[in-house]
Amino acid sequence: MDLTAASRKLYRPIKPYQTRLLRLHGEAGASDSPLRCDLYHANILHPKFEGLGVFAPSDDGKDDFITCYDALSYTWGNGELTRSVGCNEDRFPITENLYEALLALRLPQEEVRYLWVDAICINQSNGNEKSEQIWNMLDIFRKAARVVVWLGSATEDFERVLFAREHSKKQPSSAYDEYSIVSLFRGLSELYEKAWFTRIWVQQEIFAARKLVFYCGKLQFKWSSTLSKPSELFKLPVLSSAHSYSGHSEEISRLDKLATQRLTCFEQFSHPKAGQLDLIELFLHTGGLGATNPKDHIYGIVGMANMPTKAMSLDEWMTHRVQEVFIPIDYSADLVSILCAVTWATLMKGGLYVLAKFKVLTTDDQSQEPLLPSWVIDWRLAARWFSKAPSSYLFEADRKMQDADIRLDNAWAALVERHLLGCKPKPYKPPPEHTEFCRDNRDGAGCYTELILRGVINPEFYAKKKCVWHKRKWMSDQEAWKLPFEVHATDVVVYMLVFPGGGLNRYIPRVERDPTMFSINYNYNGRGIREHRPGGLWLLRPAEDGKFRLLAFLSFASINRLPFYHRWCWDSEHSSSPPVRTFDRLARDPVKNWGGKSLPNMNRDEWDIRTFTII
Repeated sequence: MDLTAASRKLYRPIKPYQTRLLRLHGEAGASDSPLRCDLYHANILHPKFEGLGVFAPSDDGKDDFITCYDALSYTWGNGELTRSVGCNEDRFPITENLYEALLALRLPQEEVRYLWVDAICINQSNGNEKSEQIWNMLDIFRKAARVVVWLGSATEDFERVLFAREHSKKQPSSAYDEYSIVSLFRGLSELYEKAWFTRIWVQQEIFAARKLVFYCGKLQFKWSSTLSKPSELFKLPVLSSAHSYSGHSEEISRLDKLATQRLTCFEQFSHPKAGQLDLIELFLHTGGLGATNPKDHIYGIVGMANMPTKAMSLDEWMTHRVQEVFIPIDYSADLVSILCAVTWATLMKGGLYVLAKFKVLTTDDQSQEPLLPSWVIDWRLAARWFSKAPSSYLFEADRKMQDADIRLDNAWAALVERHLLGCKPKPYKPPPEHTEFCRDNRDGAGCYTELILRGVINPEFYAKKKCVWHKRKWMSDQEAWKLPFEVHATDVVVYMLVFPGGGLNRYIPRVERDPTMFSINYNYNGRGIREHRPGGLWLLRPAEDGKFRLLAFLSFASINRLPFYHRWCWDSEHSSSPPVRTFDRLARDPVKNWGGKSLPNMNRDEWDIRTFTII
């Protein structure tokens, strides 16, 4: 059955503040009766009203009503439309997994159930409508009385898991023989391997849920910690016989690891949280999850983030971004354009350290798919190569900064040391250099695939072979940064007149100082004055039409020790499978024996400030 043709019959246009609601008919006393439903238009009401405002079929509005509903959370599977459902007297194509979910969820006899189901309530053939409904999805799931999770069919092994949990307070039972324990192992493995736990859209749905109910076949249950931690399940009294735990410690340890691997995002987003979450941390946590469309790695989570979004086209966004920073939701746009808009928004909020820290690039001259501008971050790659270090793994000096996590919402903070017990951010306004950078890159007439930077070519440094060298007047030139690629004679080292952000300084003097200073004096442990110079240099390669591509950020200090997302560290072992191509990070730390870890000694009166267009 053709989806486009069926969509033309079923759907009428809806307003941006509206959605659709499914009325699922009961089975009418026969479990094998055909699936039937009606589709209504509905207003998304003010939060003080429970449910949605449903428009009845009559045109006079007298029969309109407000109803509570459940929102369905499920996976699309392979996306093949092999089944159909009767909807508004016509047949509408759906996937096998959705068909099974609706069969399991319909009520007996003639009872009806109101459901919100994305595959039917959104016209999937209309890109503009999809953009508007994606913008509304967080509210739709928040207003739902319950979020109903469909995990697929159930097995006898999983039924045993639920039975053991529900009878957890009973005394040890001899009914759990060796076969039964192995069956529990299989049941837990089947649960953790369910595709639902690792899909990107699921995270926003469980984040918004007021009440979460799971269906697996005909089984209905609520989640509990014993399902997340197999070691706890097997310590319950009903399973506490000697052969059920100590005799299977290796298998239980394997299940614990599998649960940690598969349920990390579910555990994080299913618990109530205050406010919205940090956008970059969301990208890093969810970048390895599955998605049918690569755009879903952006649009599937932005509703949870502390970054404003609006449903509009990229052309409209180009005009509106002059006044405010937000991410456009435009499902008709290509992936490269969306990544450009997202990276632009994070740079406007957090400064160039966002790019310096999280940009991942290829190092073997093979094209990256999709081919991105050199300043644009693919957050799926960043999630693959960055991992969050436990606090116990941090250096002692970094452990003091646990309360001082510099992120997008406080990127222009300075860290005040508190008697060596830790640091806390102190807010400052962005420096003038960042304001000018934002102004340069908010021009509605500009190209959103390019980044404008102002800088000075630094004659004290030059690139040769696989290194950047520091020229010294009275001594031989010194190697300052090693590179993973061969440089060209035309490559240039540039000092950008843009403060990189990410925390103005790790330490701040006991007296107030100007936060826009490039060098800062501070009292370090009461042992005199030392100097800290933030930032670094940029290595550029000339491209066509006088434009440039970014090759590297040459950091004056180890970028992993900076306070900007300081617990997220580059980890080449993070990927579970060998990469097809060689990847590396944009930021390069200085070599250990380089003695010039500071801002170059340039006479500012002689600066030849240039504008660099980065592509």
